[in-house]
Amino acid sequence: MTIDGIISHIAALDWDRVKQTPRGEVYEVCVADEEDWKLFADSDAAESKCCKMEWIEGKVVIVELSSRTQQDFVAALSRYMWRNDTVLAHLHFSQAARTPPHLRQLEPDLCCGPLPQCGGILPPGIRWEDWDTLKIEIGYSRGWSHRPGQLDWKANEWAKIPGVNYILCVKVEDRLASATYKLYTVLHHNRRLPIEIPIRIEAPRTVVKFDSRLLLGLAPRERLLAQPPVPARVAIDLYAILEYARVRC
Repeated sequence: MTIDGIISHIAALDWDRVKQTPRGEVYEVCVADEEDWKLFADSDAAESKCCKMEWIEGKVVIVELSSRTQQDFVAALSRYMWRNDTVLAHLHFSQAARTPPHLRQLEPDLCCGPLPQCGGILPPGIRWEDWDTLKIEIGYSRGWSHRPGQLDWKANEWAKIPGVNYILCVKVEDRLASATYKLYTVLHHNRRLPIEIPIRIEAPRTVVKFDSRLLLGLAPRERLLAQPPVPARVAIDLYAILEYARVRC
């Protein structure tokens, strides 16, 4: 199917029916080959931005419907990360950055990776602007499952991408009443990630910590940058982010 065919199928969707898709399930849009999917995903077509889609086993599927709950948490996490000194000085941080063309087409909700001047070891076949050491997925429609399209499945897909060292997944509930998370550390690429149990995000703090060397793509014993100084670990308080998102919701 051509890119125009994919666009036509999406334009013809009955969105009232699509919105009835149970959480934790995907909605099949059409059959398409991978090259046409990549062209569609990289296009400026409005249909490519209407919701979160994936190409899975030869089909274009909707995995995450547009929701205020999910969008508010993404915005709150983005704001929090931009206020982190280490992120500002040494990492590029962005939304919806896609994988390089020669790799499987995947798109995170948020991601960050080292800047060239940080001294990281660039993975083979990856450009600096495409290197993300942390991928973040926020699910409301998507749940904790290894079924195609769900959060644990997506984490394992990210683990196949060179240079990805961390995958943070967060599942949010209605109107951000509660949320849980999993933090995956990629020790070996192209191997299935270990089973993680979701952890509840709760008061007074729910802190996740990242090894700065892994975020910066440095060798295990490489000296951390001194100007501006980099802590051994970068900490993120997910409860503070959840509370801020609740104010927005």
